[in-house]
Amino acid sequence: HDQTGLFLHATSLRELNLAHNSIQGSFPTEVGRLGLLQRLVMNNNVVTGSLPDQFWNLTMLRNLQLQHNVLTGSLSPSISRLSNYLVELDLGDNELQGSIPRELAFLELGQLDLYDNIFISTIPRALGAIDSLYSLDLSGNELTGTIPEDLTLLPNIHLWFSIGNNMLTGTLPTGFGRFTKLYDTFDVMGNYLTGTIPSFLGNLISLRMAFQLGSNRFDGSIPSELGRLSTVTAFSIGNNPSLSGLIPSELGNLLVVEDLDFRGTNVEGGVPTQVCDLLQDGRATYVAVGCD
Repeated sequence: HDQTGLFLHATSLRELNLAHNSIQGSFPTEVGRLGLLQRLVMNNNVVTGSLPDQFWNLTMLRNLQLQHNVLTGSLSPSISRLSNYLVELDLGDNELQGSIPRELAFLELGQLDLYDNIFISTIPRALGAIDSLYSLDLSGNELTGTIPEDLTLLPNIHLWFSIGNNMLTGTLPTGFGRFTKLYDTFDVMGNYLTGTIPSFLGNLISLRMAFQLGSNRFDGSIPSELGRLSTVTAFSIGNNPSLSGLIPSELGNLLVVEDLDFRGTNVEGGVPTQVCDLLQDGRATYVAVGCD
């Protein structure tokens, strides 16, 4: 469908919600005429092509949701022109490529979702300067390099932190130990991360949903401090073949866990009674190591 007419004649529009409508085609350059638009929601359509330069004239935008489309091209540094008001940016599950622009740091975002695209290169250090950010999802891209220490400086991160399923290398920065307010998900799974699993991850005591370290290259033993994550429902350190040693009995403190995954590791010895009790009491869906 041709949306040109809509963008030509709705210049006073404040909110436009066209989600879940099977809309096809690309954004016409006339989109830039909607200068008063504060909320644009067009997720779950079949919108294609790249975002035209005129798109960044929408300087009143507070909420931009274009996830689950077929957008291509790169994310322009001109996105910094939305710095006045934009607080929520969701471009997940598209086909955007190129580098993540460091100019995102000029925005006062609360939520940044760029998951399941084709972004390459490194994670910009500048993202660590978005003090207002409470939720970050960069998972499912082709990001490389190490995790910048700057990314752990986010003072208000408390909902979601996911950089899983990329091609990141190196060790986990010590600053992750400061993520004590994070209550939904901590996800670094599916990368090439190395070194031991740091004991400071036991500081993530507010987590309620997922703690995901699986499918990396961690070695050494499982730190007993992870038993402090007593309110997580999913705990995965599986598919780290160089993990060894014994399963700490402290993991029996994961009182509400439903998914406890040690598969594909070289942990040895008997499973502590406290951990097997999670399964026998029906609290865990499975404990992916043998219990007598």
